[in-house]
Amino acid sequence: MRHGDLELTDDEREALSLVGSTPVPAASADARERARVAFLTGRRLGRPEAPAVAFGERERESPPRGPAVSPRRAIGGLALAAGVAGLIFLGGLPSESWRFVESEGSANARLDGEAARAGAPFRSGVVEAGPDERLDVELGETIRICLLPGSRARLPSGPGRWFGRTRALSLERGELFASSGDRELGFELAVRTREASVHLVGTTFAVRRNDLGTCICLYRGEVTVLSADGSDPIRLSPDRRVQVYSDGTAPTFHPIDAPARELLTELHAAGRALVRH
Repeated sequence: MRHGDLELTDDEREALSLVGSTPVPAASADARERARVAFLTGRRLGRPEAPAVAFGERERESPPRGPAVSPRRAIGGLALAAGVAGLIFLGGLPSESWRFVESEGSANARLDGEAARAGAPFRSGVVEAGPDERLDVELGETIRICLLPGSRARLPSGPGRWFGRTRALSLERGELFASSGDRELGFELAVRTREASVHLVGTTFAVRRNDLGTCICLYRGEVTVLSADGSDPIRLSPDRRVQVYSDGTAPTFHPIDAPARELLTELHAAGRALVRH
């Protein structure tokens, strides 16, 4: 027997007859539908991972996404964030500067080791009084500070306009007298030494380093003294002084001595003369 151009053997003829007589199962409705969709859409025919979508029916939607942000809204958000950051930055900038006051010691004033000119403003730094002359400085129109001969202090930058309203001044050696007159500073100032920290918001006072430690004098107003050893805070009364000892001895209280009272009286008048807007 021939099959096309080939001569078939008896065994091949028998196998061919068996193949031809084998019934072909009918395709399922699902398989026929998938074949039709593949033919019409050009997609590959394969096993579906989800139930088939009937032709003409809208395909299954993807999970909902958040609302789209327009470019205009995005730019507006960035501008708002930049504005807030700018306000924070400007609000933390010092609102006032220090300046050396024309006085008997202003000719020998030193700022960060360099000669300083009276009246010249500066933001912060280490100021020193000459060995034989006192030195006066003012922070804007809020407080006047006097350093006695040989004193050295580290002055902070002025308080921020809205933020950073606490400042710390360090007295490294000597004696510091200061006054804001009868009014509050408008910010919190701390004067620190090795033995104590003096916190005030508006007052006339003195902090004096000596061989025993630190002496704090209060002429007017109110101060809180914190010892470096962590003992209870001290609320000092006007016209009184307290000696905080470097060896841990309990603080002692005394009336203000006459020389300190004289200078504090002078500074209190200068503080009251500061013009504030």
